[in-house]
Amino acid sequence: MASWSLLLVTWFTGLFAVQEPGAELVGGLDGPQPGERMQAAEQIAALGPGVERWLEKRIGKGSALHQRGVLLAAALLDTPEAHALLSDAARAGRRASPQRAWALLLYGMHHPEAGRDPARDWKRAATSFEGACLLAGYLGHEQIPDLPALRTAMGRKMSVRQQALLGLLEARAGQRAAFEGDDAVLRGARLLASVIPGQLAMTQAELAELSAGMPALWIAAARRAPGRTLEELRGSSLGGENHGAVFALREAAADQQAAVFAYLAERVQSEPAASWLWGLAGEIGIDLPAAASDRIPHWEASGLLRLALLDWERAKAAATARADVALAELVAMESVDATRMAPVVVLAIAGRESDRAWFQKALAEVPAKLRSQMQPLWLLAAGQFGDARAREALLADWALRFGAGTSGYLIAAGQVYTGLALLAGTEAADELLELRSYSSQFDGEHDHPISDEFYLDVAQFLFSAHYQWRFDL
Repeated sequence: MASWSLLLVTWFTGLFAVQEPGAELVGGLDGPQPGERMQAAEQIAALGPGVERWLEKRIGKGSALHQRGVLLAAALLDTPEAHALLSDAARAGRRASPQRAWALLLYGMHHPEAGRDPARDWKRAATSFEGACLLAGYLGHEQIPDLPALRTAMGRKMSVRQQALLGLLEARAGQRAAFEGDDAVLRGARLLASVIPGQLAMTQAELAELSAGMPALWIAAARRAPGRTLEELRGSSLGGENHGAVFALREAAADQQAAVFAYLAERVQSEPAASWLWGLAGEIGIDLPAAASDRIPHWEASGLLRLALLDWERAKAAATARADVALAELVAMESVDATRMAPVVVLAIAGRESDRAWFQKALAEVPAKLRSQMQPLWLLAAGQFGDARAREALLADWALRFGAGTSGYLIAAGQVYTGLALLAGTEAADELLELRSYSSQFDGEHDHPISDEFYLDVAQFLFSAHYQWRFDL
């Protein structure tokens, strides 16, 4: 007779046996465009628990495109069974393998054990490039790896790419990162790391030394010593890559911050730079102006989210001042729009009892996926977050989603940087406008032919919402 525990396992397994993708969805994993292939993987992951049995049967089978799609679906599914598939795919080998490089990128970012035993992880990589893919994944993981153990595992013979990515991980951990060398990958990492609180301010002379061939955005954001004055900002362009000048707000004297913010806020009203600016204002603790229109822009919610992490009561007051505008905007919508969550966030922070009826009605009407996003906001609005740490975790998560402040800038710039570090010199990099202008500066060694479609899939992943550097500042 089977044991009771075995019967339970069999019963629970049977509950999810029906989760198997249809032929059209499976065929999408071999689609002609990387975007189609990613969409198919996303839809397979959306089938939820139970699809792991199908994924397990498909691991290592079919075309290289198909196999990468199966691994991406497993990473996005984020269940223990899917984690096991990802770990197995990232197992050590002797030869360079595009599938292992892909698996290591996903493993480093999504597996809950990634970074806990860096020596074990590092043995998985057969080549310098595969090691860089693992490090790039670590930059997107919720947890910072054991950095002393990682440095020991990597040894002294690091590639330039590996040195740069390790330095960024150290900066993320609040350590003073050292990027020694003239290689573009190292210079770029130094520019990006310099905006992280706790890193040394970069002088004009250092910028001049590092800036050759670098994106203008990175240079504008990195300048800190001397800080830009309001007069200087009035005489400079704030368009395009010069949007990095919003970081001048950090260096303004205390009695000038409000004036500098007002000037920049009037001229920078497009994403993502507007959310960087308003998020910075919240990080610094500047009093946010009252709502200026009949709607709540995305960037105003970004400012409130960052301010709420600094001073909850002031953020509640600023949100309450906007709550009528936010409620009117939501009432005017035919249904809650997942792309326009800023007014929902404002109502959640304001926490007015009079708005709870709207939340209850909306939660009863929205699709399940959106309901799962809104439910924690409803709890916040209803004052159900007694633990300040839980509230702060929710606020930090929404600040990351909105691309607010310094973290938001690092998400956007980090996608470009990682793309250059891993893809420069490939045909995939030449096809992307974000990389094309700088690719030759960053070109390094590659394990596989530069025309390999593997690089196209990496590019699609890096420039999607799935890949974000985790700088929870």
